[in-house]
Amino acid sequence: CDDFVMLAAAMLLHLGVTVKFVTVAADPRDASRFSHIYLAAYSGGQRIPLDTSHGPHVGWEVPDERVYAKREWPVGRNPLALILMIGAIYYATYRYA
Repeated sequence: CDDFVMLAAAMLLHLGVTVKFVTVAADPRDASRFSHIYLAAYSGGQRIPLDTSHGPHVGWEVPDERVYAKREWPVGRNPLALILMIGAIYYATYRYA
């Protein structure tokens, strides 16, 4: 899911859309670990979830009853910062896997 998020974030940032990474802990085997990542795009004052790997449609996100923790991470327009942020999220997510 992180590859899809990276691509979608890069495309939306190029178009000038504000995006944030959304990480969720949704695995009942380890409720303390972020196990999924998707985007939230912000346009016209609205938050639009974009789960580019599992979402059946724009606006879908993991149902709250399946989420143990959720965090949004702001994304800047600096490509190096974007790569470093994904690396940090990937490391934090899979460190104990």
